[in-house]
Amino acid sequence: MRMFLVGMCDIFLILYLTSLSQVSPFNNSFLTVDDYNKLKEAKIQADHDSEISKGYVLELKTRVSVLDKEKEQALQLILTAKAETEKAMQLVSIEKEKAAQTEIALSKTISKKEELNKLIQKSQEDEQNAVKIAKETRIESEKARENEQRALKVVEEMQIEAEKDKENEEELRRIAREAQLKAEEAKKNEEVARRIAEEERLNAEIARENEAIALKLAENAENLKEIALKNEAKAKKAETNALKVASVAQSETAEVKSKIKSITQTSDKAYSENILEKLTQFTITIDYEDHLEPVSRKVITMQGLPVKMGDNHVIFVPLDRIGLDSSLTPVHYISYNITANGKPVTKLYIKPGDAEIAALVIKADVKHCLPVGKTNDFSSYMPVLFSIRSQKRLGVMDKIRGISRDFFVFKRDHLLMITKDEFYFDNKGFRGTGNYAEYIVKGDQIVDLEGNFIGFAYKKNKILRIDNLKGWREFPINDISVQKLSKHIRNE
Repeated sequence: MRMFLVGMCDIFLILYLTSLSQVSPFNNSFLTVDDYNKLKEAKIQADHDSEISKGYVLELKTRVSVLDKEKEQALQLILTAKAETEKAMQLVSIEKEKAAQTEIALSKTISKKEELNKLIQKSQEDEQNAVKIAKETRIESEKARENEQRALKVVEEMQIEAEKDKENEEELRRIAREAQLKAEEAKKNEEVARRIAEEERLNAEIARENEAIALKLAENAENLKEIALKNEAKAKKAETNALKVASVAQSETAEVKSKIKSITQTSDKAYSENILEKLTQFTITIDYEDHLEPVSRKVITMQGLPVKMGDNHVIFVPLDRIGLDSSLTPVHYISYNITANGKPVTKLYIKPGDAEIAALVIKADVKHCLPVGKTNDFSSYMPVLFSIRSQKRLGVMDKIRGISRDFFVFKRDHLLMITKDEFYFDNKGFRGTGNYAEYIVKGDQIVDLEGNFIGFAYKKNKILRIDNLKGWREFPINDISVQKLSKHIRNE
């Protein structure tokens, strides 16, 4: 039995040694410890980014709830304003009714005033007639006195003559009695004229008092009418202000919701809806002399987003990619043409300084984007930005890393400001995978998810913010020779 066990142990030992001799001496894994540590750091960074994204989502949800509350408050304000407007309109209708009644009273007062004026005119005419009658009566009284005096004189003469002639005595007495009756009648007429004049004077005073009352009533009516018009204007102003507040609240709510919708949309959707249809292809054709052939041709095809700069629509491109580089001397160039969407480009702008950028002026009948403008605070930009490629040809390493040929998505927080007009893209991620490459390619245009232009990458990871062409040099393409244009661009 012992020998059997010893033999079995020997057999197992031999089998074990045989299996060890068949193991390969090389490693089965190509991962190093350094790669493992970097992958671990990348996972930690991805978790951190996920937490930040969750924070952004919570913040956006909070803003949406706040906006909903503001919308409810705006609706309450609109309802309150409508109720106040209805009350104001009721008050205005009441005031209008009062004004109408006042106008009716005013018209009645005016008619009474006209009647009073007629009475006053009539009383004045009667007064004038009474004065005239009194005057005539006075004249007749004077004539009667004169007649009386004459009659007395005649009586005296007749008495004297009566003594002489008694036959004429009865006639003289009759004449005297008639003269006396005329005198008494003249006195009665004078009293009547005085009484009529006094009555006319009293009527005139009453008419003046009535006229003053009518004027006062008319003035009160005008005041009530002005108050009604003022109340109506205030009501209309309150209604207009309420409508303005409601309109502003609705527009602000719509704008914020639109911005939230733009921020939360996917990059592929934003690119296809806001950027893809604006991309414009342009072709640069250069004919030049070569030592191998008399005429050689070079064709450069690129794409870009047209940007509205003042009255011009331009496409930005690196200066060394417009075909007039230093590989040839200016005398070797024969012709030079640029076309965008099949239409010729007649002039271009060149930025002086270290950032060598050209702006090709194209026709205005294209879809374009607008510049965002300069700001010292990047928080006004969207959290995610696009880097639009000007060329779809990528290097071998870019293809291996899986960089998109159309665009590159990056986070706004990776931008560092160098100067007021320039910032740097700093990404410390592991080798850059998928859409998150590790650098921005020279010639890229930086836009937000809505397609608004921010800046241009004139070098690797260096971006120049552009919102106008002030200070850029203008060069015509067709008005001067390609040799002169090449010399101007090279500052020769």
